[in-house]
Parts: sequence; structure tokens; C-alpha cells
Amino acid sequence: FGDILGMGVRDVTGDGQKEIVVAIMPNIGDVLIVTYDISLIEMSRFEVAEDYGTMFIEPFSTAKQNIILSINTRDRSNSSVYLSWHDAMSGAEISRSPDLVGRVQNNSLNFVDVDSDGDNELIFGTSKAMYLVH
Repeated sequence: FGDILGMGVRDVTGDGQKEIVVAIMPNIGDVLIVTYDISLIEMSRFEVAEDYGTMFIEPFSTAKQNIILSINTRDRSNSSVYLSWHDAMSGAEISRSPDLVGRVQNNSLNFVDVDSDGDNELIFGTSKAMYLVH
């Protein structure tokens, strides 16, 4: 296996049962995002080809939940940082943010209703900025 970089427990498949999602740095190769059922049977896995920063699972309770990854590109001559939304089962990238200023800080991604409208907004910090996404 390797080192565990992050972990979350949510219903990422939308079937009413919680799954365990783990980010693993194997001894060789890229970071793996592995989804297990509650009995620890592997359901899916995909590789993150860029430098993994942090992982968060969308907190919605009525639908399938996607994995949000902060990614730091490896190309130092043209480095960029962005958030990337992935389907937990297929690993397919669903959407990607524009480039961000600074590296996303560990444990800084969160969903909070900052304007009391009943909808949670994505809020996170980088080494150089604070972001609020409606």
C-alpha cells in the first residue's frame, strides 16, 4: 500500500450506504484514490497524475457525492494550483476550477452557509488567498 494522505466517509454512490474514500501515496507511482464499501471491499480506484494537495467529499445528503481534490501541477516552469471534482467510482473529472493563487492548505476545504440563504458555499484558503465559491 503506502501512506494514507486523506480519508472521508460519505455516501459517494447515492445508494443510501456510506463508503470510505482514501487517498493513498503508494511506494511507487501516483497518488491513488480508493473507494471501499463499509465492509472494506474495494469498489473503485483511480490515480491522480498531478501532485495531490488535499481531498474533500461534497457534503450533500440527497445525492451522489463527488470528491474534490486540490491539485498542484508538477511542471515548475508553469506551475498552477486548481480544484478538481471527480466521480468517486469512475475517477472521471467532472469539473475544474480556474487556476488559484497559492497552494490550497491542508484541511482548509469546507462547505458553510456563510450568507444564511440555506445553501452551503465552498470556502477554502490557500497560502496567499481566501476563496468563497457560491
